[in-house]
Amino acid sequence: MVLDESFIRGAEVREPTARTRMLRERWKDGGPAPQPWRSDEPPAGWVHGSGRKKGSRKKSGDKPRKRRWFRRKGKDGDGDG
Repeated sequence: MVLDESFIRGAEVREPTARTRMLRERWKDGGPAPQPWRSDEPPAGWVHGSGRKKGSRKKSGDKPRKRRWFRRKGKDGDGDG
């Protein structure tokens, strides 16, 4: 028996992938709530970093860097707090 591409593509039944089966089982009572692509606000507990100090640019024509988010550390340093 030869299993070439035309034989495989000609199959009448295709089994869904494991991910498809898992999501179908998880969402059988209804799918997840819609989520925005990107949120305007960071997750709770995240704050802006201080970035570079003023005047530390190498050239006057450089663009300012985008502000980065980082997670605020808790009292015990685990990130919850």
